[in-house]
Amino acid sequence: MYENGRFVFANGKTNESLAIEALRAANIHRGEIIPATTIDGNTIDAWLYIPLRFKVD
Repeated sequence: MYENGRFVFANGKTNESLAIEALRAANIHRGEIIPATTIDGNTIDAWLYIPLRFKVD
């Protein structure tokens, strides 16, 4: 999540190198993102959760 000018991770803690890789992965997303709307079709602010899993050897 992005709050007060910084990213906040769901579990409240993270490794810096994994955070950098997660941001890199999210930035290369090429799919279409449809904005959240009300039932009347007005756009609203909403969170987009992107689950990322890392395998660390």
